[in-house]
Amino acid sequence: MTATESVRVNVERLQEYNALLIAENTALKARAFLLSRTIASALAHWPLELPPTLDLVTPNPERESWTEKSKRMQGFRSLVLRVTLQLIKRDQAAVPHNAIVAEFKRRYPSTARGTGDIGETVSRRIRELVEDGALVATDVPDAHGKAVRHFFIGPKVADGTYAPQEATP
Repeated sequence: MTATESVRVNVERLQEYNALLIAENTALKARAFLLSRTIASALAHWPLELPPTLDLVTPNPERESWTEKSKRMQGFRSLVLRVTLQLIKRDQAAVPHNAIVAEFKRRYPSTARGTGDIGETVSRRIRELVEDGALVATDVPDAHGKAVRHFFIGPKVADGTYAPQEATP
């Protein structure tokens, strides 16, 4: 196994492990939230004194914004991925975030104008693509030594197993 293959395998394993930890964390947060709400509602019927170390304050559940649910954002992910892959193919190297945003604006000017802050929208779609394994993010130092985030083909795109997330209705 070459060094490149070894690094790729390690990155894939770490991404799988990270996804597992994120899923477990999300499940535990949901369970803690439900338990806190259940205890709080039970205390409304049976007033009991709780130990001072028990905190029943529950945050409001996170709500997905309409942009995260919309089919349009799924289309944005596809367009951003297409632009990124074409830049990678053209340059034969990882591409910086600002190059992806600039190329997106150049190729899809009407879409860029129709969206509020296109840079933020493209950035979110890039983060989603990294989370999905379609892209890999790495920091590359620029001429001044400052780390600049670059993106390259992720393992799921490389092996052909990438399927975009389904947008919820």
